[in-house]
Amino acid sequence: MASGRDNAVKRKLFIYDKNSDKSDISSETDDSVRDKDYFNNSSSSSFNNNRYRRIFCSEYNIGFNIPTSDTCATCDEYNILLDTHKSDKNKLKEIKTNLKLHQRQAEGMQTNMKNEIQRSKNENDLEVICFDLQQALPIPQLTVGKAFYLQKIWMYNLGIYDGKTGKSFMNMWTEDVAKRGSDEIASCLLKFIKEHFPTPSKNLLVFTDNCGGQNKNWTIMTLWFHLVRSKVY
Repeated sequence: MASGRDNAVKRKLFIYDKNSDKSDISSETDDSVRDKDYFNNSSSSSFNNNRYRRIFCSEYNIGFNIPTSDTCATCDEYNILLDTHKSDKNKLKEIKTNLKLHQRQAEGMQTNMKNEIQRSKNENDLEVICFDLQQALPIPQLTVGKAFYLQKIWMYNLGIYDGKTGKSFMNMWTEDVAKRGSDEIASCLLKFIKEHFPTPSKNLLVFTDNCGGQNKNWTIMTLWFHLVRSKVY
């Protein structure tokens, strides 16, 4: 049934994720264009959008997703090594083993975070927060051609998730107000803790990424020491 649509599929740009067996159609082509090509190359007029997506996802193993960005540096390194050592079976096996181990460790941390969040909902003496700095956003977003060549101001956003309540809080500022270093991150965290945990629990668990300049540094460590020495936790 899907053979009549091969030509339409081959004209599209596919993006292959090495961490998955599924390919993605590039977001450069929007849904309306893909739908038009699909129906024009179909011998039947009984297809609808849901059936169209089901066939592509199941028979072609193709998804409609935006290409992955901000990927893990370790995963990218192993994927490059896999391409480099294709002819060396022993080396290839070693790299695949290390990659799987790394991915299992990441999955283990994700599972641990979910378990701790669930535990915080059942225990009064535990608070769990997750925080991350979003990719810098250029503002304002204008579609006029002249604005495309003009320099825009950067806006920063630190998202903090409260595991107990399930609510997220955004701390936003522009580059003319402050930078996006460890001092700014620590200030946002301290402000959040004071405002949302006026009577804090005995324990605070924090989950974040490995960004050294923002999260893994002496400024953030000093913040945790401050909370402990001031008997907040």
